[in-house]
Amino acid sequence: MMRADQLASVRRSVMNAIPVNMLLGFAALVVALRYGHGMIGGIWYAGSSTINLARMALCGARLHRVGGGYTRDARQAVPRAVEAHQRLHLLAAALSGTAWALVPLLCAGYAEPQATFYLVVVCGITAGAVVYGAAQARIPISFIVPALLSVIGCLLYAGGFDRNALAATVALYLVALVRSAWGSEAGFRELSRLKNEATAMARSLGAARDRATEFAQRMHHRANHDALTELLNRAGFMQALEQRVASGAPVCLMLLDLDGFKSVNDLYGHEAGDRVLVEVARRLRQALPDGYAAGRLGGDEFAVVLAPECLTRPVTQLATRLIAAIAIPFPGCAAGSVGVSIGIHGL
Repeated sequence: MMRADQLASVRRSVMNAIPVNMLLGFAALVVALRYGHGMIGGIWYAGSSTINLARMALCGARLHRVGGGYTRDARQAVPRAVEAHQRLHLLAAALSGTAWALVPLLCAGYAEPQATFYLVVVCGITAGAVVYGAAQARIPISFIVPALLSVIGCLLYAGGFDRNALAATVALYLVALVRSAWGSEAGFRELSRLKNEATAMARSLGAARDRATEFAQRMHHRANHDALTELLNRAGFMQALEQRVASGAPVCLMLLDLDGFKSVNDLYGHEAGDRVLVEVARRLRQALPDGYAAGRLGGDEFAVVLAPECLTRPVTQLATRLIAAIAIPFPGCAAGSVGVSIGIHGL
């Protein structure tokens, strides 16, 4: 994530710095034309502009994504793609710095009157590169070193106390810029680390909150539902009944008691009895209209509460349908071995 943050910052900073680079290059071309170096100035500006345009294209290039395909977001890209683009940006910065290292060709090695202008431009553009390139020190350093070493070399070659002193000053300036670049990167990396740790912690807390919510929901479900039939248990059903009664609307209560269930347990075993209870719950869900609450009160006792407006037919017809549904033979049990008695009460 830190490398991705660095690449994203580099792409933004390059896109902001390139227009300034090209404008200063154009100013250098104008001065070259003014002092009779138009041809070499044109060639130099064309080369520098070509490199700058390539750097802008690189900033807009897509990166390989984790799930396949391409993305412009460095945080979604695979680490290999991020590192490859960082190396390309490093190479492009070095080429651009080399182009500015050739500025002495426009002023006879800083020996002509216009040399002051070029010195100011080169020093200014290198300072700007460090300011814009705070995320990754190697990229602005690869730009400023060729340009400033060219200045130092030309001044030392020309000789003289003033030029030697200026060369020493530029060397100190170069060292200061390099130190500033590394310091800026260290600060950026620390901020990126803190940001990514905070993001990871927030995601972890969010996941923990979701798990806690899910666990609480499961516990609430278990506390209010019968583990065997998944109907409401006694406590859950009583709560549902109280809520409906408290609403003030009339409700209908049905109490169901299985007939012959004890014989099923005695003849076929408790596992068969459990299967019968599960099947009874399924048949209740299938036969009841919408808007009901059904529960298993315990053993072979069930209860249903529903609002009268949920009934599309008289409640006695619903009771008859429930009796008929439960009277259907259960797998593994003799026909007619299980029935149901239903009591109905309106509240």
